[in-house]
Amino acid sequence: NAVKNADAFIGSLIFDYDDVVAISSMLPHVRGPRLIFESATELMAFNRVGTFNMQSSGDGPSGPPPAVKSILKKFSSGKEEDKISGYLKMLKMGPDLLKFVPGEKASDLRTWLEAYRYWNQGGMNNVKAMLQLITQKWLLENENGDLE
Repeated sequence: NAVKNADAFIGSLIFDYDDVVAISSMLPHVRGPRLIFESATELMAFNRVGTFNMQSSGDGPSGPPPAVKSILKKFSSGKEEDKISGYLKMLKMGPDLLKFVPGEKASDLRTWLEAYRYWNQGGMNNVKAMLQLITQKWLLENENGDLE
């Protein structure tokens, strides 16, 4: 019940079927940002920061939303073996590049990428910085009345 009443959710490396099913039923109730890193694709679809989310349109395969896919293409040659390298480059450079892209969705994607970068780097200082980033974003959304 704690997840159903949560203001935010952060999860990583969730692949066990029973865990995925249990968490999937609770995530729609989380009021604020939902950050799910390196987990089952069913859970990755629940990622949400502001206007950015990873829900598929329903017709196509699941995976990153079009905005993320288009950015990934810029960092990779398109070959399968280059995709991980491109992904890592995007994690490093994406937030800095998105500073120059106008719009709320780009800003929210940037926030998600920054949070992911902090999470991947690990350590107490990075987790603290990630939580501060998400808290500031959440408070800003609440002040503007944009949060559900």
